[in-house]
Amino acid sequence: MPPLAENRFLLAAEAADLLRCSTRTIRRLLARGELGVVRSAGTILIPAEEVERYIMERYTPPRIGRAVERGDLKAIIDSAVELHRGRPKAGERR
Repeated sequence: MPPLAENRFLLAAEAADLLRCSTRTIRRLLARGELGVVRSAGTILIPAEEVERYIMERYTPPRIGRAVERGDLKAIIDSAVELHRGRPKAGERR
């Protein structure tokens, strides 16, 4: 953990807003040890760094990104064509 002066702490409600979940879900994550916590005078403080770590551990890059990493131009073009086929034409409704 970085030095205290550099660290930003979030309340459970603030962490819930960032993760777009309920405070109850945050409390469950804390109980399971999935988020680190500092308890001070009955207040739960969650280091912002912990929320960022939690998000990054669950991040899945887009499929097209993997094709780019491999240099697979055909896969990139095929993905773009499939995306385009699924969209309605201008002025057309589904």
